[in-house]
Amino acid sequence: MQATLDSRCAQSLIREDLMPPHGQRTVAPVRIACLHEDEKQTKRQWVCLQVMEHQGELLVGAVPRLACEMLLGHDWAPIYDVLDRVRDAEAAQKRIQNREGWLGELEEDEGPTDEANMLDLDNLTSSLLFCDAQEKDPDIGAL
Repeated sequence: MQATLDSRCAQSLIREDLMPPHGQRTVAPVRIACLHEDEKQTKRQWVCLQVMEHQGELLVGAVPRLACEMLLGHDWAPIYDVLDRVRDAEAAQKRIQNREGWLGELEEDEGPTDEANMLDLDNLTSSLLFCDAQEKDPDIGAL
């Protein structure tokens, strides 16, 4: 199941059709207000949950319709830790795509580059292929 993190949501929710069929503890229903300002009575149930290294039980509301499979709100204690990690990973990915930062960034004051110190991946690949061919063919191996 895929969960969406929403720090503005007070009650974690799950679609009813994805709830475990039995064996989970239920509690008294709660009234929740949705985005459209409707208030609805919602049944709640404890579910076992594992997100990254965070594992435990969470009391979730079961709703008939939800834009995602599960919505984790700020009632789930590790939400801010996970959000920070996700944001950091997204920012790093964006920097790589924009060729910024480590591996992608070119320093403006690098000065002239010495081509002798640069790694030529084309020659490296052809050298590896040549070594492989030398091992397989004794005539090439004699070269």
